[in-house]
Amino acid sequence: MLRPVARLVCLLVACCLVVAGSGLAAPSVASSAEPADMPRDGAQSQAASLLDFDETLRWLELCSGPLSIPLLDNKLCTHGPDPAPAGYDAALPVLPLPNGEANDALETVVCDGDGESGSRIQVLYVYRAGAENRLDRVRLSLQAWAAEADRIVQASAAATGGERALRFVHDDQCQPVVRAVEVPAAAVGGFDATITALKRAGHNRPNRSYLAFVDSTSAGICGIATVWADDRPGGGNRNNTGPAYARVDAGCWDGFTAAHEVMHNLGAVQHSAPNASGGFHCVDEWDVMCYADAPRTSTRVECPNRADDLSRFDCNNDDYFHAAPPRSGYLAHHWNAANNRLLIGATSQSDDDKDKKDKKKRKRGKGGKGGRR
Repeated sequence: MLRPVARLVCLLVACCLVVAGSGLAAPSVASSAEPADMPRDGAQSQAASLLDFDETLRWLELCSGPLSIPLLDNKLCTHGPDPAPAGYDAALPVLPLPNGEANDALETVVCDGDGESGSRIQVLYVYRAGAENRLDRVRLSLQAWAAEADRIVQASAAATGGERALRFVHDDQCQPVVRAVEVPAAAVGGFDATITALKRAGHNRPNRSYLAFVDSTSAGICGIATVWADDRPGGGNRNNTGPAYARVDAGCWDGFTAAHEVMHNLGAVQHSAPNASGGFHCVDEWDVMCYADAPRTSTRVECPNRADDLSRFDCNNDDYFHAAPPRSGYLAHHWNAANNRLLIGATSQSDDDKDKKDKKKRKRGKGGKGGRR
């Protein structure tokens, strides 16, 4: 089987041959059996081939870097699976959280508007055909792990003097909505196949990032996500548009892994960042997104609190996340994930997100406990 890059090269060559060959020979007399919708204008056909070729080149450009892996079926990009954090084994399923612990985690989730419109993160529970649908048993835990990922975002923004929160698809109680998706058994085996199955189930909206908790350990995956090598500042950055996909398998169901993969969806860490690893991570520990992602990559400790390895984004706030970066810094002139429209409080949002007339930001609260409503 060809490696992904080799297959991509073959695809590019094929596109070139189509374009080059379009003017080499006159077409034969059309058969009476020719489909009615077959293109008959050679120039139109050539233009379509050129468009496909340009799109393929752009895709390759945005999936650059030695550790980038093009997802051929969906024309997306990933760096591949992330390893399991300390104390986790991708082959051993994580147990659901106690209800009390899960409910406590949900206290800090921020509601935004009607819970549906605009750019949002949709939480999914994915299970293979023929397996038990356990959503009723794990729903609260999945909501809590999504909330723990959000807590990392909120704390990291607060450390830079700002406010950010994940904008979930949520219900009227401010709980992230979790939708069950049954996929073919083969779709669990690989990320590209998972995305294809999710798209076929209707989860392909351009204003969505899909956080898929996959109820399986068979693929040996901890977490994996799509990300683009696009460091341009501003709302036109490719990481600011979906659909994006993050997958967390049952052996790594937790808030840290969800936060790590969602941050990839938000566009971290760009190759041009001061402390970039070259594989969409960083090397200045301690930091949720930092680790040695290649044999020749090494990390160094610049932020001494080791707890930040599981709880804070962007050591020194100079590579990929800062709510209000200094004008002279890297993030003032390159992509800053804190400005992704999937975040409440981001400065780069779509037009429908900017219309706040009918929106009220609130936090879920119970029995008089603190929170926005």
